[in-house]
This record gives sequence, structure tokens and C-alpha cells, in this order.
Amino acid sequence: MTDAVSDLAGLIAPHWSAEAGPRPGISAAAGLELGQGTVEVWDPLVPGGTRVRYRGIELIDPPVFSSTDMLVIRPGDQVAILSSTPGGGSGAFFVLGRITIPGTAGVGAALDFLRGDLARSLSGEVFADRIYTAAAPGIASHNGTTFGDPDTSGDPGPVIADIPITTGKAIVMISANLKASSDDTASNDQASGGVISYAITGATTVAPSRTDKSLGALVQKYNNNGQVDMVAGINTAATLSKIVVETGLNPGLHTFTMQYSRHPTSTEPMLMDDRTMLVIAF
Repeated sequence: MTDAVSDLAGLIAPHWSAEAGPRPGISAAAGLELGQGTVEVWDPLVPGGTRVRYRGIELIDPPVFSSTDMLVIRPGDQVAILSSTPGGGSGAFFVLGRITIPGTAGVGAALDFLRGDLARSLSGEVFADRIYTAAAPGIASHNGTTFGDPDTSGDPGPVIADIPITTGKAIVMISANLKASSDDTASNDQASGGVISYAITGATTVAPSRTDKSLGALVQKYNNNGQVDMVAGINTAATLSKIVVETGLNPGLHTFTMQYSRHPTSTEPMLMDDRTMLVIAF
């Protein structure tokens, strides 16, 4: 009697679609079959939105082994079906994946997903997550000839902390409204100007630079002998920006900080406002 009941277990077990869901495992004695089904409807975001025709029956929302295949399967596609029907009764059905033969039009149809609206939306979201920005809009000044935070007035930075770098590369853009002036008269000989750069700390340390990763403003005039003459009574302001591709960064978290340095030939603190920084991390 016990053996007879065991033989009926497969017949009285809940079907995979009857709210019980697929069994978490398949016994070695279960009947396993590999077959091919045809996708009739495919909208995995909607309950009941996926239907696959398999050997005369309709599978509604069958589990999919590869979650990424959910993105490329389309109505009319052929998919591999793994079925378990213990004792010949009800069992579990799984979509193993989309069947694609190399060199056929089906390959192009699969790649069309990469050009579709969903792929564009996903790639846009991924790229947007790698963009970091910060700003310090107030007027600031710096009187030292070495790089550092504003030391006379203004907030430090801008600073962007904990930026993850995985490929060793980052695109950095710094921008600011810089002011420069000169006053060369009998009673006064003054000039202001300076350089903006940025420092990187964290998994990699990169010092500010006056050359390859900086922007600056200074009013100067050269005479016929190649010597610098001060230009009398000049006051100017300009919004400048610089884009730098950083390479060779270590994997890990990094902090980017804008820093400032008065030009060595200036006699007055450098002045700046509307300071912004953008980092695209890779």
C-alpha cells in the first residue's frame, strides 16, 4: 500500500503554477526532459505576462534560469525547456534560455536589444550613476603660493568624497570664475591672480599641479626684451574650465578636492567664485 501511495505522489502534488511555485530541487529519480517551446507573449514585468507553448500546453510565467535572458526574449522566439515530471504527473518547467543559432538572423534580433529603448535607458542609468558633482558658489580668496583651501575667505573645496574607481580612470572637470588685476602706478605696484587645481586622496594620492591639471588667471605684458611689465589699471574676470583624464588610479574609493594657489608673481590674494567640479568615474 505504501508503494502504491508513493507512485501516486507525482499525480497529487501541486502543479508548479498552482501558487506552490517550482520545487526547490529535483530528485535523481525524477523524470527529466529537455525540449523546445515557442514564446507566445513575453512581458516579465506583468503577472501572467509571459506565456510559452510547450508540447501542446501553455506555460504561464515559467521560471527562467538566466535572468538576463528575460531582457532579450521576444514573442516568436524558440526557448529551451527543462521539465521534471516525476512519475509522469505534474511537475516543474523551466525556461533555460533563448535558442539562437550562430550565423542566422536570430543573432541579429538578439543584438537588437542592445540598440533598443530599454538598453538605452539602462545604459543611461549606469552612466548617470558614475557622474559626481559639487559646487562652492561663494566668493573665496587664497593668499599662499602653495596649494590649499581658501585661507582668507570662502568655503573649502568643492569636495567630492568616496568616489569608487574600478578601471583606474576618471574624467575630471574643474571650473571657476577667476579674477585678475594689476595696478602699476608711481604709488602702487600690485597684482592678483592664481591657479586652481585639484588633489586626489584615498586609494590613490595625486597632488595638485600648476601645469597638466590646472586653470589660472594672471594679467601680464611682455616688453620687447622679453621681460614682464605690469599692465596698469587692468581688472578682469573670466569663467575658465579644464578637463583632465586621470589614468593609473588604484581600485577603491577616492576623494577629489579643488585647491588653490596664488601666482608667485602676484602681490595680492587670488580671488574666485562659482567654483564647480565634475568627476566621471570608471
